[in-house]
Amino acid sequence: MGLLHRATIELSKHKDICPASLQAVKKNIAQFYQRYISFNGIVFEASDALCAKIATVIGSAGIALTLPNGYPLVLLPAMLDRELIAVQLSKTLNIRVVFLFTADSVENALVKISSFT
Repeated sequence: MGLLHRATIELSKHKDICPASLQAVKKNIAQFYQRYISFNGIVFEASDALCAKIATVIGSAGIALTLPNGYPLVLLPAMLDRELIAVQLSKTLNIRVVFLFTADSVENALVKISSFT
């Protein structure tokens, strides 16, 4: 019961970081950019219901957002190995990686994910 309760608490903590509007996504990318000037992104093909699960798995290593069309987006500091994390998340959560990118500005990131919004 203790582990299930903690998992429920973890999922509920991440509900607010799974926006669906482009404006909310842009705001979260901008906040992440303030901490990490260069960052990696991973776009997964899945429903937005997975955003909280992804956020729980990546913990404090990055953030998980849901793009307006339902694709989960993970942002990670550039120093982390995005390919390794993408493979691990894909295997752990049984989801497919759609797109990997590196960005050095909010605008750069928005351009790269524009086909998924």
